[in-house]
Amino acid sequence: MSKRLLFLFLVGVAVFFSLPSRAGAFYYGFCSEPSEPSCLMFGIDSKSEFDYCKMDVESYISDVESFLECLNSEAEDKLSEIEDLKSKINDLVEEIHSIRSAQDEARDEANRVIERFNCYARGDSFCP
Repeated sequence: MSKRLLFLFLVGVAVFFSLPSRAGAFYYGFCSEPSEPSCLMFGIDSKSEFDYCKMDVESYISDVESFLECLNSEAEDKLSEIEDLKSKINDLVEEIHSIRSAQDEARDEANRVIERFNCYARGDSFCP
């Protein structure tokens, strides 16, 4: 194994293990953006480096596809959460309407009681 290929391999391993701290990486939920293949940073000088880089790029493409699927799943989960929240909001709005209706009924009943009391207080003979 050439020194350059060994170096590229070690850089690839180092990049792989440093993904969580990689500046500019995108993480959302359980999704993490794959890093660009390190072999593209140094150029390709031999058939073996080309073969290694080809495998690295294929792996990267696969990782990007997985990343996109993960993001899609995260988005679907968030949409589901939104639908749940909409349902809860609708339930709360219905409860508020029930509370307002109960307030109106209590206010109307209190006004009827006051009217009846005032009727008796005036000395009327018939108070509904």
